[in-house]
Amino acid sequence: MALMASSKSTLRNELGIEKYRLFRKKTSYYKRKYYPEIPEIGKTVFDTSYYFASCYFYYFPALKDLGYSAKEAGTIIWKINESFLQKIPRPILSFTGSFYVSRSKKMGVWATEQAKKNNLHPYDWRIVFKEISKQKWSIDIMECYVIKMAKRLNQMDMFPYICRMDYLFSHYFDQGFERTKTLGDGDDCCNCQWEVPGKCDWPVTNHKFK
Repeated sequence: MALMASSKSTLRNELGIEKYRLFRKKTSYYKRKYYPEIPEIGKTVFDTSYYFASCYFYYFPALKDLGYSAKEAGTIIWKINESFLQKIPRPILSFTGSFYVSRSKKMGVWATEQAKKNNLHPYDWRIVFKEISKQKWSIDIMECYVIKMAKRLNQMDMFPYICRMDYLFSHYFDQGFERTKTLGDGDDCCNCQWEVPGKCDWPVTNHKFK
C-alpha cells in the first residue's frame, strides 16, 4: 500500500490514467491470487527484501497483462521503488542505511551459520557472509527467495530486471555496491559487496549491470 501510494503520480504519468486504473485493479487481482502462496519464512537476513519482493509478484503479471514486456515491467517496478524512496527525507534514508549496515553484519553471521545447520526455511535465502573490514563486507547468495517464488508462480521472466534493485537501494542509502555475478543472470551465485560510506551510481551503466 505504501509503495502504491507513494508512486501514484509517477505511475499515472508513466502508464496514463486509464492504464493506471487497470494496473491497480489487476494488482489487486494478483494479490488475492498469490498472497496465499507467499510463505512465512520467519527470521531472515533479508527481511526488507522479503516484503518488497513479494509485492513484485503482484505488479509484474499485472503490467504484463497491460501489454508491457518483461523488461518494461521491470523498469516500471524500479520506478515504483524509486518513487517510494524519494518520498523519504534524506536524513532518514541515511539513518536507514546505517542501520542496514549493522544489521546486515549481525544477521549475515547468523544466516551463514543457520544455512550450515540447515535450519532455514526452504524458501529463505542461503548465504555466505564475510566481513572484509569495518566499512566493507560481502554476501554470496547461493539460493534466493525471489527466484524460488518466481519459479513457483511461473514468473521467471522477471529476471534479471528485478535483481537490479540492489543498485537502486544502495544508491539512496549512500552505500557502495558491487557485483559481478547474479543468480538472475544465470550465474552460480550473487557475489555482492557493500561499502559504507560509499557511492553507487543509479542507473548503472550496462557494463556494471549485473
